[in-house]
Amino acid sequence: MKEDLSSLNEELQEAMSDYITNYKREIDNYSKRLEALSPLKVLSRGYSITESEDGRVITSINDINSGEQMTTILKDGRIVSKIIDKKED
Repeated sequence: MKEDLSSLNEELQEAMSDYITNYKREIDNYSKRLEALSPLKVLSRGYSITESEDGRVITSINDINSGEQMTTILKDGRIVSKIIDKKED
């Protein structure tokens, strides 16, 4: 009986160790995914985010009008611009 309990204890410890190892690996994978999608990481790859004066993200020329200001966010700062003209593709 004591040997059975000892054996079960060892199996349980091994199973828990495997579970924790797999869980840590899964958390690490999620962490890497989140880092790749981070806005700061995207900016560091040369992309920018452009916002209207009220902070809305501009995704189309229809989101802003001539004469309005916009802010372009880059990895190392911001550029404030005034729209002189816009042209559709």
